[in-house]
Amino acid sequence: MTRRYQQRIRQRSSHRRRGIESVEAAITLPILFLILCPVLHLTHTWHVEKMLKIATYEAIKVAGKPDGTYEDAVVVFEEYTNAFGITNANLIVPEQFQIEQLDRDELFYLRAEASRATNTLPLPFFVGFNGKIDSGWVYYRKEG
Repeated sequence: MTRRYQQRIRQRSSHRRRGIESVEAAITLPILFLILCPVLHLTHTWHVEKMLKIATYEAIKVAGKPDGTYEDAVVVFEEYTNAFGITNANLIVPEQFQIEQLDRDELFYLRAEASRATNTLPLPFFVGFNGKIDSGWVYYRKEG
């Protein structure tokens, strides 16, 4: 083989490698996107749940003080959810509890919900996904 012939073979193989790399990228990038979108969605939803739990805990601490009321808890809850950027969130008190009438050291609990539609990332797979993001029940004892 001549030197010139060997150079042509090297040039052709480098062009082929570039073509193979672009085909590999065209195949793997959509798959990576399909994996990454649900992971981002789940982690963001988990983050909103944790922020709701923190806002609920701070609200229940205010309501659990000797002179604490439900209205004070709602104000604190709204301050925290606004600071965290959570929209359409509600603080839920079970009907059997009247926070103002609880005795000292009596156990009570609160829960918060937020709309999933307004508190998720605008990813193409999850647009229009309805439901609620729930903080879970947060328990506290009425201080005396």
